[in-house]
Amino acid sequence: MWRFWLVGSLFLVLTMSVPAPGAAEAEAEDPRRNDSVRVFLDCARGCDRTYIRENVQFVDFVRDRLDADVHLLIRRERLGADGWRYQLEYIGQGQFEGQDARLRHETSPDDTSDEVRRGLTRAIARGLVQYVADRSAGRALEIRFRPELDARGREALPEHDPWRGWVMRVRGNGSFSAEERSGDHTLSGSFSANLTTEDWKIRSTISTWVRDRTFKLTDGTEIHSSSSRHTAELLTVRSVSDHLSIGALTSARTSSFLNQALGSRAAAAVEYNYFPYMEATRRQLTFLYSLGGNYFDYYEETLFGKLSETLVDHNLVVSFDVQEPWGSANLTVEGSSYLHDLSRNRFDFASGINVRVLRGISVNASARASRIQDQLYLAAGDADPEEILLQQRQLGTGYRYSGSVGLTYRFGSIFDDVVNPRFTGSSRNF
Repeated sequence: MWRFWLVGSLFLVLTMSVPAPGAAEAEAEDPRRNDSVRVFLDCARGCDRTYIRENVQFVDFVRDRLDADVHLLIRRERLGADGWRYQLEYIGQGQFEGQDARLRHETSPDDTSDEVRRGLTRAIARGLVQYVADRSAGRALEIRFRPELDARGREALPEHDPWRGWVMRVRGNGSFSAEERSGDHTLSGSFSANLTTEDWKIRSTISTWVRDRTFKLTDGTEIHSSSSRHTAELLTVRSVSDHLSIGALTSARTSSFLNQALGSRAAAAVEYNYFPYMEATRRQLTFLYSLGGNYFDYYEETLFGKLSETLVDHNLVVSFDVQEPWGSANLTVEGSSYLHDLSRNRFDFASGINVRVLRGISVNASARASRIQDQLYLAAGDADPEEILLQQRQLGTGYRYSGSVGLTYRFGSIFDDVVNPRFTGSSRNF
């Protein structure tokens, strides 16, 4: 093992000591670096970084926010019609301290991925013009106005919406895989109808999922595993103020894994957000309380001798999410219990954080933990080895936890605006 690390270290030193062909000449000949504006692109989801760097060439992109003149923080949220709203926040640093700006860009659910990245890139470029206007790169820019036109070449007007804001979606999927001694087949589908306005949010979904697996042992014995899950949900939310919302939820499901031929719930809920909802893409601190009635019909008799039962429960969820220039963090604490027996309860904790600690160094960590005392649906009797190994049946447990920790250290050139797509189409190393 030590020989491997020695050879690897020598190779790395030799590689870094040899300049890339033409690197010194390119650095000396590149006039942009004299007065160019340096931008740190901070986009967690929904950005084609390569495309942006290729098409916004009047600035220099850098790898660390501490090297940037402008920190571009991009967040997105889903629109009611299944499009996306991108919030672009330009944060001036150093020579641009205090020169901040915000832009908003929206996409249509009919936009292709290419149209989404083109529109977002144009929005990014518009916001950066103010920072390069008096630089050499700004003097080379051309500004054109192109109004949206209809099919006859006239300026487009807002269309009449016969659906009144409702958006429907139908999905279907099938997959299969097989080897000489095993096979796996899965079918799934869903239908949703959603409405989103400033005052109302309505979400309705019906989904189904079926999976069949077959295994052949060395002695010729064949094991067949089948599992399914079907769900239906309707969520209705009414905006009361900038901080308060009320809602109702009805749901029904069948799950062979959870021993539920039918599990249904109807609940009323209220949510309070400490911050205004308009800041939701940047920060939220919400308190959500619900009170509901449940009806369960079981495939097999439970540990408590029930084939069906009606129960009342309540639930409290406290959630905190923040995305700032230093990174992002989230924390959720949830508690629930059945009112007929408060000892039948559950507590869940989930958190995650990603922080840029120093130049080139970022730390991320996540943790989840649950204390589980509410598994009233567990079937009586011991599970077979096949049911355990094939995960056909939920096992009794008093807790569940998981976690991760990661550290990233990046060093070298501060610039991040050169793109080389060669060999990216290969699915294998050679």
